[in-house]
Amino acid sequence: MADRTIRVVMDFERRCQHAEIRCRACRRTVILPPKLVAKAYGAMTLLTDAERRSRCRECGARGATIKGVFREYHG
Repeated sequence: MADRTIRVVMDFERRCQHAEIRCRACRRTVILPPKLVAKAYGAMTLLTDAERRSRCRECGARGATIKGVFREYHG
């Protein structure tokens, strides 16, 4: 079976997955398409660095969990 682990931000686009970004403090969830994730963090950024750099717009806390999810593409 193929390795489906996302290690760098560019992997979202390679695997045709959106990014589910969830705040660890308030549990707010945002789903972003792969191109916006790459634009926000940089394509070659490690996923652990992107999680550490994330800041919630709701509560202002740093740190998030980011995972790949399959979503229907709407253009």
